[in-house]
Amino acid sequence: MAFDIKAQLFPTLWDTLDLRPVTDAEKIIFFGVRSALPTHGNLKRTSVTLDGSKSYNHVDYRCTMMQWYVPEGQIAAFTASTVPNRTFMAGALNDEGQGANLLAPGCYPFVKGPHPRGGDPVTRKAFREPDGKPKLVLRTAEDLIYEWETDRPEIGNVFDNIHAGGAGAFSSAGCQVLKGGYTTSGDWKVFRDRAYALSQTDFRYLMLPASVWKSIIGDPAVPRIIVGSKSERARAVQQKLHERGLLPANGVDSDFGTKSGMALLKFQRGMGNSLAADAICGQETARALGITDW
Repeated sequence: MAFDIKAQLFPTLWDTLDLRPVTDAEKIIFFGVRSALPTHGNLKRTSVTLDGSKSYNHVDYRCTMMQWYVPEGQIAAFTASTVPNRTFMAGALNDEGQGANLLAPGCYPFVKGPHPRGGDPVTRKAFREPDGKPKLVLRTAEDLIYEWETDRPEIGNVFDNIHAGGAGAFSSAGCQVLKGGYTTSGDWKVFRDRAYALSQTDFRYLMLPASVWKSIIGDPAVPRIIVGSKSERARAVQQKLHERGLLPANGVDSDFGTKSGMALLKFQRGMGNSLAADAICGQETARALGITDW
């Protein structure tokens, strides 16, 4: 169940996912792999090996976050969680799921800043959700399982940041967290310090399930459209969603944002069991939309 992610894959990802080109100012870009753990330490490498044998369980660290050091052509993998902790989920059940959420696959912006927002900017250094940059998330109000086919999707500024998750059981209500404390050594400190050492203030974070990473590794030439894609291919998907009454005309703009992701998820749900509901447009979803030149 182990699989390798090579640094040489990362430039290809931008073509596979139709993401905005990497700029000279982007020295580090963040990545998340849901349901896979690194098998070695956080040293910079040209290839990392991840263990994808266990799915996330809302209790243990079972995800990976990575940094791509663009000029160096290297990557590093860190023990992390991309899902909320079960304790927060249980509390949220009393408020229709408000208080915990699961981030949808996509590419999202983050900036340097404390966690929480009013926290000490020195000891609580983190990466903060920018104002006016909503995310697509899922909330569960019936049980402690997130189901993309039936649970409630939302768009909004949910104030989920990237920060320390603790050395033991991770603490998160929906934030992306790395193992370690704010002032102790560990994966979080290394991840944070490498990025904070740069003058770069804005960071992109691409998060995908392990199954999608494996699929891209197997055939990176097959395009996929996600939240954050920006291209004529993204526009073609938006146009088909508009024709089905799922996206307004002004949403057909080649910039596949959270509203487009929501519309895509609704389309996938409407197809029943014939499509995976994941807000990712791959070949099967494209064909179902009537796009034949994928």
